[in-house]
Amino acid sequence: MNGLEKKWKEKVRFYHVDFRSRLGKELGRRFQIEHLPALLILDGGGQIQWRLGMGLPHRSEIESRFANLLSGQSEPRT
Repeated sequence: MNGLEKKWKEKVRFYHVDFRSRLGKELGRRFQIEHLPALLILDGGGQIQWRLGMGLPHRSEIESRFANLLSGQSEPRT
């Protein structure tokens, strides 16, 4: 993801899911993935804090969401 994984690897876990696999299909249903690519940001408890289902946001928006979540600021669930 354009260097985000390298920059944030000490604080954020990144998972790439193949939604064609059995596990990927199960996760897709669980998290109601309707479009690919999809980006979900989950908190430490596995709750979705931010969802993007179509297109890709700017890097600065993703980093801002990471920083807010790590600082304890809640995000609106979208």
